[in-house]
Amino acid sequence: MSLFERIIEKIFPPLPEEELAGIILDMSACWEVAKGRKDCQTCFRELPKLFPPAATLCIEGTSIAPDVKSYLDAHRVKQRTKVQLGTAWPRPAVYHVPCDEQTLSGIVELAEKHAEPEMCDHLYVYKDQRVLLTWNDVFSDPLYISKKVPEDKVKVFCQALGCSYKDGSVPDWPG
Repeated sequence: MSLFERIIEKIFPPLPEEELAGIILDMSACWEVAKGRKDCQTCFRELPKLFPPAATLCIEGTSIAPDVKSYLDAHRVKQRTKVQLGTAWPRPAVYHVPCDEQTLSGIVELAEKHAEPEMCDHLYVYKDQRVLLTWNDVFSDPLYISKKVPEDKVKVFCQALGCSYKDGSVPDWPG
């Protein structure tokens, strides 16, 4: 490690490994939704239609707007599963809220007033101990949906967002 890297690590220490650890999407069986412009409001509006009841939306961000944080705080779920974080530094804010139409309708209203980085950086949806959706660098990178979600639901979701999907499975993915 160079002197510069050691200095940076002293000033900005990385998060401990146990804080970064958590459940992740099984990339050996997933759909890849094409990257490209996806409407923020439509995405949040359509998310609950993809997943079974009692799924949880995990929102991670480093520049979430104060009113968005307040809304997410007010709707936190009591039982949370640790999801592997997508941001090592700076320490992100992380919220777990129900992935249902009622909760997401409030998020849609907030998204109408805020730039995407003020909403989130990374999104995950999970149920029990299984990640069903992973979307790092929201609205610019592809999102990945577990093949546990029926293809017909993925197709309708993509049609609503005006984007395509394909088999995104990574053969021999460890995990």
